[in-house]
Amino acid sequence: MKLGASDYIPKPYEPDDVLFRLRRALKEQELEQQCRRYRQERKHEHDRLQIISQHQCMRDLLEMARKVARTDSTVLVIGETGVGKEMFVRKIHQWSPRSDYPFVAVNCGALAEGVMESELFGHEKGAFTGADARKIGFFELADKGTIFLDEISTSDNRFQVKLLRVLQDRAIHRVGSPAALKVDVRVIAATNQDLEQDVRDNTFRSDLYYRLSVVTLRIPPLRERMTDIPLLAEHFIRKYQHINPEARAISPAGLRQLQDYDYPGNVRELENIIERAMILAGGSELTPDNLLVQGGAPAASLQKRQPAEPGTSRPFDIGEAERDHILSVLEACQGKKLEAARMLGVNKTTLWRKMKKYRLDPQEP
Repeated sequence: MKLGASDYIPKPYEPDDVLFRLRRALKEQELEQQCRRYRQERKHEHDRLQIISQHQCMRDLLEMARKVARTDSTVLVIGETGVGKEMFVRKIHQWSPRSDYPFVAVNCGALAEGVMESELFGHEKGAFTGADARKIGFFELADKGTIFLDEISTSDNRFQVKLLRVLQDRAIHRVGSPAALKVDVRVIAATNQDLEQDVRDNTFRSDLYYRLSVVTLRIPPLRERMTDIPLLAEHFIRKYQHINPEARAISPAGLRQLQDYDYPGNVRELENIIERAMILAGGSELTPDNLLVQGGAPAASLQKRQPAEPGTSRPFDIGEAERDHILSVLEACQGKKLEAARMLGVNKTTLWRKMKKYRLDPQEP
């Protein structure tokens, strides 16, 4: 046994005993191999999870994320759609003592109002019509790990009250059960909305906001860190190398084009642009002809505007540029919002919200 044997068979031995011990040894060996593969997969997953930036603001955010990862404090991540909020949250989990336990991501905006409580907290058999069996909710699944509540601003007041109670008591109640279940879960929430304004407008509970925002990470949009574009573009070229092994770089003209764009869809939109260019490129470089950032459907209205001379005209308006860009993409997609959202690198809900903000009709000429 000291030399590494997993078991031994004393004499006299029975054939059935030999078979039992052999099967057990083989099973233990199989489990050990599965654990080894699992550890390797986790290592590879951690290696792939990179936040690529040389901007000082992003470096400061990453340093803060490392510090908060060592604690169990709740974190609120704020940023526009496509900036990489979930990437930051996954990094916090990866750097935390909970990294060997589950990471459960929940998009609150995708859950219908009537089922949100059941999905997150679970329910008992017979709790409501159609509840044919007990259901384990996301909070129980995330026990000892991290639960990520994305688009928390879309949750209704009833759920906000229950979430506040969970954060206070560290316990949940399945729907249809009076019994409290203790859960050991680290909660991280994210939003692309101004929650402080939502609190002032009484659409988000102030007590929950203060519970969630013990630490707040505000991720800047890509247009505020344009120095990251060459690094990110190079990363996405490597990521999609399998599509077009010949294309390995961006031409100087193509890079200038990328740096002249405002990216309302942020990093996700840049990734979409590079992926599309890798499909279209016919040479070793990505050029303006296949990047399609200016003069093509994704950015027909975003030819770079120069600041006006003082006193000659009104100043450059980023909101107007975003409105014009969304309108041009809708025109190119013939008013099809889902297709336009994909081209912009945002989800349909975000596009709808921005259209409402700018009073855009998808059929507007």
